[in-house]
Amino acid sequence: MNHIDFLNTFKLLMWFLGTGAFVYAGVPTAKKFITQFKINIFCKNTGEIPMLFNNLSNYTTRQNLENYFLDNKIIPQKGDND
Repeated sequence: MNHIDFLNTFKLLMWFLGTGAFVYAGVPTAKKFITQFKINIFCKNTGEIPMLFNNLSNYTTRQNLENYFLDNKIIPQKGDND
C-alpha cells in the first residue's frame, strides 16, 4: 500500500472512529437535532408543551409529530431531496 492509499484509508477510519466517539461522549446525532427542531416548531405552532415529547418511544406520538409536518407541507415530501 502506498502512502496515498494509507492516508485515504486512515482518514476514513478516523472519520468512523470520530463519529462513534462523539455519540459515545453524548453529542447528539443529526437525527436527534432534527427531531428536536421538529418538536420546537410543532409546539410553537400548536401551543403544545415540549415536555410531552421527552420520550418519543411511543409510536403514536412520533407518528402524530411526523404527520403534522407532512400534512402542513413543512418538510419535504417522501421522494424529495432533504
